[in-house]
Amino acid sequence: MKLNKALFLCLALIICSLNVIKGQSKYYTHLNNFGEFNCGGTRIKNNVLVDLNNSLDNRFNVITTSDNGSNLSCLVRIANRNNTEGRVVTVYDKDGNKIKQKKTEWGFVWNYLDDDNYYVLKLSCNNTALHDVFDQRSMTCEVVKVENGVSKCLESIELLKGVNLYDKLNTIKVDFAENYVKLSIGDKKLQLITNISLCCDNVFNVGYFVGSGAEIEVERFVVKKIEDNLTMLETGWTKTSIEDYFSGGNRDYVEGIWSYLDRNIDEDYLKLGGKYKLAIIKNDKGGYDLLYYDGAMVNADKWRCGMLKGRLTKTNFKDIYDLVWWGSVMDGFDDDTYATLTDFSILTLFFPIEKGQIRFVKM
Repeated sequence: MKLNKALFLCLALIICSLNVIKGQSKYYTHLNNFGEFNCGGTRIKNNVLVDLNNSLDNRFNVITTSDNGSNLSCLVRIANRNNTEGRVVTVYDKDGNKIKQKKTEWGFVWNYLDDDNYYVLKLSCNNTALHDVFDQRSMTCEVVKVENGVSKCLESIELLKGVNLYDKLNTIKVDFAENYVKLSIGDKKLQLITNISLCCDNVFNVGYFVGSGAEIEVERFVVKKIEDNLTMLETGWTKTSIEDYFSGGNRDYVEGIWSYLDRNIDEDYLKLGGKYKLAIIKNDKGGYDLLYYDGAMVNADKWRCGMLKGRLTKTNFKDIYDLVWWGSVMDGFDDDTYATLTDFSILTLFFPIEKGQIRFVKM
């Protein structure tokens, strides 16, 4: 009897210990530190900031205003607590009559002038057949322009994965430049959803959008000025000086003109900006500069021959290099990126986080 009691207590202790261990487990992602937003920038944070819209009118909360409408990046960690399957929310019209709202919308607003003039990334979730065994839930991301009260959908993207489809937090990241808006979203990892051509050089008001019946929690809202990469990537090299350099001979096997060969990428994470030609030239740091030579399809008017497209830094392993790469919109990739050289003629650039690789062949 005593033995059985002792065994029971021992098993109970083990089970309780397992529960304690399980209860203490935590899940971390790079979004906990908001990537490049971890330091600097304008931060606006409330522990729990909840905004409930009980009317049929669209509501906006403009977080910050800037007189510089380009080269800015915004990040918001946001959730719609009323975004659950089958939930019906009671809202009121202007006369106080009750209306049943079956789908709630929320999102990010920019270039907000008034309730009749703005841009918005509008989010909503849908089910193909609610409560059916074959039901599939998705998120619709609409880029909408409202001008003088008239709405126009510029682009619509449907997401089945990579975002929280219910009432938990997602991160929205919006990058603005002179002639484009780059939108990314994700719950645990950001994914690029569109890179749309828009002019954003006017007064710049950003905030979040609360559709009727939505209950919004904003964990953090950050605005940061983007460095002027166009100037930063200038090197002084030109097509003529590159050709003169290579005509001098005595170059090692890495240096030369390399041309796009092929790619293996998941376009949910990485998009090809062009079938590039690169001029690879030794730099004064013991590595190599990858200079843009030709082939851009995205932002082709910005890329000029001789601009810095990437940089290779030697490692302890032969023909394996650490890689920094500037994408088509001049945003930097350096998170676990690397490059390999095979048979002296195939250069492969690896982007593990973005699940892709691009190969170049020496000409």
